[in-house]
Amino acid sequence: MSLNKIVTLNFAEEDLLEIYNISPKILFKIVPLTKVSPKEESLSNIDREHISFTKSPKGDYWLIAIEDNNCLLLPKSNLRVNTFNYQTVQSLFECQGYQAEAAKEFTLKKPARVFLFPNQDWILEERGVLEFSIASSSSQLQLQLEQAHQEKIQLQVELDQLHSRLTKFESEREQYLSHLELFKQMQQASDQSMLLLSEKIQKFVNDGFTRLESRINAIEQNLKSDIRPSKSEEIEIPQVSSEFHEKSQIARQDLAPTPEEQHLAKIYNDKDQTLIKHNIKVSPTQGSLEQNRLGIITKLFSTHPKGAYWIICTQENKYFLVPEYKFKLNQYNYQSLERYFACDGNYEEGELKMVKPAIAKPLDPEGQKWKLVAQGVIEFILSAE
Repeated sequence: MSLNKIVTLNFAEEDLLEIYNISPKILFKIVPLTKVSPKEESLSNIDREHISFTKSPKGDYWLIAIEDNNCLLLPKSNLRVNTFNYQTVQSLFECQGYQAEAAKEFTLKKPARVFLFPNQDWILEERGVLEFSIASSSSQLQLQLEQAHQEKIQLQVELDQLHSRLTKFESEREQYLSHLELFKQMQQASDQSMLLLSEKIQKFVNDGFTRLESRINAIEQNLKSDIRPSKSEEIEIPQVSSEFHEKSQIARQDLAPTPEEQHLAKIYNDKDQTLIKHNIKVSPTQGSLEQNRLGIITKLFSTHPKGAYWIICTQENKYFLVPEYKFKLNQYNYQSLERYFACDGNYEEGELKMVKPAIAKPLDPEGQKWKLVAQGVIEFILSAE
């Protein structure tokens, strides 16, 4: 691998900064770029004084040659700075105005500089400067439009699934009605109790079909107006046969807590303020909630500023899921809680005690999507009078 063959930049650094901050993707067309990543062994040094780089197709940083053995180092155009990569970014750039809790976007004020050593390693010579600021109104509007577009796509997928279910339901309904008619002919006037049962079955099938049609009509109307139906409009689809749903199951792991899990549970039960300052707020994804209501068990989460659950990251890079301290239980969210924790006791009469936090894992490098991989354990302890 030879990085010293990078084509040299032939215009001013000021012009480069202006182009990068306005439209960084343009640089691909006018400037030779090399994607690189910091070497893990150089980042593991305590002082991080001699950070070196290696060429990587998926690298988070760009190298641009400006003269012999010297290059500028820039973040890639779509780099998102978060709690997982902040330490690395901060080692390469001075992060002015960065706050982990707020939605941020940065401006490149000064690129970092790297130097080619005789051993063919690119070494960080001087840190750059990133200036963070609250996202502009246009950026926020663009984000809202993207979210609305994703919700519309999700609604369309849901509608297609319901249409497929309706077709299957109609076929099942015809079979049930055919068998029912034959049954009624054989039992007519001879067994009054069987006749009553057949009428109940017919009513159950017809009511379920009517409610399914109403659900589809409501979703079609909301899809046309780009408005997601409220929870009050959601109708439970009757379960006629176990063949209608293939319930996905996540195998429970050993529920006995490890010493590390016991320590985290104690900190949680003591309401230690450390967890309030060091957590990632998440909520079950909308798609996960919809599938759970349809009987397809999924345990997916996404970051949300008002999420009712916390992701706690330990020094060993393990991720645990716990309810937030102010988690208020009721008959609706208790059903969701039971999917993520084995619950012992009566939540209406007892106080929540964490025995074993649930275990989660990230589904993307930015830490926006999460999946539960092992249930936790919660006890509801009666308060001493």
